[in-house]
Parts: sequence; structure tokens; C-alpha cells
Amino acid sequence: MLHKISEKIACFFFDSNDEYPLEVYIYGIELMVSSFIGTVLVFGLGVISGYIAESIIFMLSLSAVRIFSGGYHANTYLKCNIIFVISAIFSFLCYKLYVLYLLQFNSLISGILLLLSLTAVVFFAPVENVNKKINDSDRGKFKMLSAAVLFFEFLLCMLTYSLFRFYQVLIVLPTVFVVDISILVEIILRKRRKKNDEREEGFEEGS
Repeated sequence: MLHKISEKIACFFFDSNDEYPLEVYIYGIELMVSSFIGTVLVFGLGVISGYIAESIIFMLSLSAVRIFSGGYHANTYLKCNIIFVISAIFSFLCYKLYVLYLLQFNSLISGILLLLSLTAVVFFAPVENVNKKINDSDRGKFKMLSAAVLFFEFLLCMLTYSLFRFYQVLIVLPTVFVVDISILVEIILRKRRKKNDEREEGFEEGS
């Protein structure tokens, strides 16, 4: 359905005389529409749960890190948005528990999460997948940018909370944890895909 909608929009605005093939515009429109749907869903979830500011911070902080670190990407737009919403729900729940019961350990927990996240980025990022290839020449740059953005988010989070007691910014902590999970999940799936490919090649050679 999303493809058909994007195809109609692309056909309305573009034709065969444009710079790129029509399929390129269709794909770009699909991405924009899917991203818009995901944004509306998470923001709507924030409105319903009373976490409006948190939902905005969640989306900004998640996107800022993942654009350089990479991670798991679903193979359909529907799955992508479902995972996006589940990630938001998970972050909201962790945030609520954190604010209610663990806020007194803020410095300790933040330090541990920062250390774990930087470790994941340094050792594994950027993580590519079949939907997002990364050139070898860009890997070092993406790794540095991932670590820099991650550190900046933690620093901004801690300063904002310490100076203004704007506790909503603490949603950054579980959000970064979601990024770590995404990186590890993609690494595990990539190894599994590699084993399956090797098994299929061995089977074909044996037959």
C-alpha cells in the first residue's frame, strides 16, 4: 500500500524526463512517508502517555546516533515502524522506572551506560546491513562521529538535568541503550546470515 501511494505521488510530480529514474523518486518518497508515519506514531504515543517532550527527545537522540552508528534495519517499512514504536515504549518504561526508583544513582548509572555505549561504538560501529552499505573509507569517520555524538548527548543530558532539573532529558539514557541493542542485534543477525550463506554454498557444492 505504501509503495502504491508513493508511486502515485512520484508519478504526479516526476516523469521520465527528470534527472533520475522514476524508481529513485518512488524509493525516496517511501522513505519520507514511512519516517513521517513513524514520527506521528511515536509522538502520538507521547501525547497519550503524557511524555510529549520525552518523545521528541527520544526521536532526536536516537536518530542523531544511528545515522552514524548504523544498526538493525527491518526489511519492510511496517516492521520498521513497529520496532520504532516498541523501542519508544521500552524507552518510556525504562525512563519511568529510572525517574521513580533509580534517580539517586543518576551519576553512577549514567557513567556505566556511557562506558558501555562508547565500548559498543568503538568496537562495533559503524554497523552496516543489507539496506545501508558503508564504504571502507567512511568507516573510521563514522566511528568517530558516532562516539562524538554519543558523548555529546550524554554531556548535554547531564548538564541540562544538573543545571535546570529538566528531568525529561533523562530519556536519552534508555534511548542510547536501545541504540546499543540495535547494534548488537544487527551483528548477531549478520553472523547468522553469513553462516546460512556458507551452509547453502556447502550444500550446493556437495550436490
